[in-house]
Amino acid sequence: DIESGRPAKRLDSETIVGYALIQDIEGQAINIITATMNREIYARGVQTISLLATLLIITGIALSVVMGIMLEFVVIRRTTRLAEEVDTIQAQPGSVSLVTVNSNDEVTNLSQNINAMLGSIRQSQQQLESSNTELKVAYQQAEEATRMKSQFLSTMSHELRTPLNAVIGYSGIILEGIGGEVDEDARDMISHIKSSSEH
Repeated sequence: DIESGRPAKRLDSETIVGYALIQDIEGQAINIITATMNREIYARGVQTISLLATLLIITGIALSVVMGIMLEFVVIRRTTRLAEEVDTIQAQPGSVSLVTVNSNDEVTNLSQNINAMLGSIRQSQQQLESSNTELKVAYQQAEEATRMKSQFLSTMSHELRTPLNAVIGYSGIILEGIGGEVDEDARDMISHIKSSSEH
């Protein structure tokens, strides 16, 4: 190994050995010096790497726990509460309440959009109730007008029938000559009066 240019080699995981060739003036090998050493620096490096790996694992676990807690409080819990509020509103369709808005992020934007939609629904409900009230009033007025029309027609037909019956009766008497003789022109006119009255 000395002649191959590798003056040191590992004997085992804890020990290394090094060689040095001593030459005389003419360049002939006269002795080999051997030095054996514990691999203390290597052992410290292995310990350092193990410690670093352990610290990285612990740090990763701690960061995962912290991120999980932050995710729970910042996103999941708020999203769950928003879903529960929407479910409550859906379960009570008559009362259009609003969802809670308490921050400035995407969940809050979603809450604000839901509130805007609920406001539109509330406004539509109020307009629908107003329209229903107006329709009820119009229906009642139409029913009253129909009742009054029927009453008017009934009264008017009675009021018209009574004098027309008298006109028909008297014109019939005149045409039969009971009241005296009438000339042909008068008879023709009275006949028209009777037929028009009957009509």
